[in-house]
Amino acid sequence: MSYPRFWDFTRKKPADSDLLGIYKVIKVRLDSDLRDTVRKKAPALILNVDHKALFANFPVFHDVGDTVECTLAGSATWSSESNLGSGLGWGLRFDHYHPSTPSSFCGYKNGTWSLDLLGQKPPIAFT
Repeated sequence: MSYPRFWDFTRKKPADSDLLGIYKVIKVRLDSDLRDTVRKKAPALILNVDHKALFANFPVFHDVGDTVECTLAGSATWSSESNLGSGLGWGLRFDHYHPSTPSSFCGYKNGTWSLDLLGQKPPIAFT
């Protein structure tokens, strides 16, 4: 059985106040070289009360997660919505991404993407 399991996905809409804050990488399930590379950059995501998200060295992985395609550094708007990403629960939707540098464009400028939420009680985690 692989992680995350279907019961790990957030089933009930979390309050915005439960999502606000700074998210940092705690555990990475990648091969050791890629894991070390990601951790050294100290990626972070900040969710603000005004629904602005700030990305710092946030990796975007290739489909199967074996390589980092690019790194997000910039801002976007965020909202919580159901059935995003995997379709198994609640997630965060990001819109109107504005990179802070040209190299952090990642093809998302003015696009939309999502992260699945994990957990039933705060603190919430992402996939």
